[in-house]
Amino acid sequence: MKKLLLLFCVALSSTFCTMAQSKEISIGFRGGLSIPKIKASGDNPMSQGYSSRLSGGAGIFAEFQLSELFSLRPGIEFSGQGGNRDGMQAIPARMLTKFPIPDALKSQLPEYLYADFDSKTSFNYLMVPLYAQVGWNLGKESPFRIYVNGGPFVSFLLSANQTTSGNSQIYLKKDGSVSIDQMLAQLHIPVQIGDVPFNTDESIKSQTNSFNWGLGGNLGLAYQMGRHRIFIEGGGSYGFNKLQKSAENGENRIGVGTVMLGYAYQLK
Repeated sequence: MKKLLLLFCVALSSTFCTMAQSKEISIGFRGGLSIPKIKASGDNPMSQGYSSRLSGGAGIFAEFQLSELFSLRPGIEFSGQGGNRDGMQAIPARMLTKFPIPDALKSQLPEYLYADFDSKTSFNYLMVPLYAQVGWNLGKESPFRIYVNGGPFVSFLLSANQTTSGNSQIYLKKDGSVSIDQMLAQLHIPVQIGDVPFNTDESIKSQTNSFNWGLGGNLGLAYQMGRHRIFIEGGGSYGFNKLQKSAENGENRIGVGTVMLGYAYQLK
């Protein structure tokens, strides 16, 4: 991981060394909507069932135009990411340690149980993308330009939070056909758990890897007005590093779709 970060820093330094060779230099900012999606890796049920959530992103960038077609665009961005899980979902069986269930029975339970509640996981990252860009003017005198860019990024975790809400029985199976209370009753064990509250709002940063890296890119349309440029672009990124430090909490990676509006000013 350290070698990867060093390689990225060398590439970023090399990019800024091209500044003197650039035909044009612009600086700008962009912001808009991000639509992250947490993707499961492996068959751990703690990794399953995430849906997309809406968040936001914004950042600044520099663009070094090396030729009519080609430019380099490094930047620094804030990126809101995460996902939702609503309804029946896996929970670790160790949650039952606080209930007066016989130890002999606890040892026979599966590693993961299920409960019906809502969960929202949110991550905030500082991303540093380094994109190569190719663009074409839509006509010789046209102020419109279409472009595509892409390349690597590194990102650093700023915060990670999980918010849950709801009350639920605890079940042995995902379909909710057998609850722990039903099992206890069948075994004539005089213990009832009832509805368990799932109402938390806590930081999970200590459980999450603080560094990610991956690939990203955008397809955009720009309108040039002298030294001023406005643009709209859609794209996304995908991180190759696992989110969780421990496989006990599942194994997930995250991708993000984005729709951004932006402005750039030509310095040179």
